[in-house]
Amino acid sequence: MNTPAPTTAERALEDVREGRWTSALRNADAALAEGSTETWLPRLRGVALTNLGRVDEALPILETVAEEHPSPVILHELAAARLACDDLLGARRAVNRAVAVDAVAAHTRRAAALLAMRNADWVTAETDLRSVVIEDQFDIEALNNLAICLVRQGRNAEAMQFMGHARSRGQSTRHWRLLDRNLELLVRLRRPGDNDGPPQAAVDVETGDDDAPRPSMAAAMIRRGYEARKNPQATRPSASMSEGFQRVMIGFLVTVVLVMMVGASVRQPPLAAPSAIIITIATVFWWRTRSGRWLVVLPTSARLRLSPRRDDGVVQLRGSAPPS
Repeated sequence: MNTPAPTTAERALEDVREGRWTSALRNADAALAEGSTETWLPRLRGVALTNLGRVDEALPILETVAEEHPSPVILHELAAARLACDDLLGARRAVNRAVAVDAVAAHTRRAAALLAMRNADWVTAETDLRSVVIEDQFDIEALNNLAICLVRQGRNAEAMQFMGHARSRGQSTRHWRLLDRNLELLVRLRRPGDNDGPPQAAVDVETGDDDAPRPSMAAAMIRRGYEARKNPQATRPSASMSEGFQRVMIGFLVTVVLVMMVGASVRQPPLAAPSAIIITIATVFWWRTRSGRWLVVLPTSARLRLSPRRDDGVVQLRGSAPPS
């Protein structure tokens, strides 16, 4: 028996699940042009626009959907979109509406925690997120964001455990690269007093759980961080450069290229273009190493990245969405 080909609307939904936002928007527009009547298509379109950075276009759509079909799910997405354009008052209104619809829904508590994190209220955010995790240990967003809240309170060892859970459970989701980077960052920033031994809770709590793919990899990464702290020379790859050394080399390269550009523009103008290319590559490399030092909050549509250090403030980034 032949399986029927997916409709354009179904392809758009699959694109959203996989994080293919451009394709999702294109298929959603095509489905609406074909006369598709699925009620979730406008919401899907708004989510895709938000993740593509076109928040001004997404907000009217999400507001309309929230008015016609208010639910904690859409109001959570609306709050994230409001945070993406730094509209804290609008985000607060969306959270209050979600509370009025269903105060105990997981999406309501996640939205409230997201706003609390943006306001650096780590204790309130932790409370909301813990209640979600207790009910659903597979909630990737709650696990990831709870770990970040704990980091901001200086509880790094506990944060490592929850981030390990998030990474092991998120391997089959579109966020797996983001979760890998967040966990790797916590491993690199691990401090001597964080724990007396390698944390065990990064492995799945339920023994024999086949639904969480590759749980041992998260635990292995954490144990490597622990062993590196105990014996740095034994576990440090000889070919890798430290972060400080990378910055020194990048600074040296940028300085040399700047001198080359000035000399080339004065004496040999044709050399200015190759020099510009080199300095562009160096700048991109520097930005990639710098951007890797931020913990990314879920959902990525909120465009919220936080420093893993307690003494740094909340950073609100606009522009291109954080990678999923």
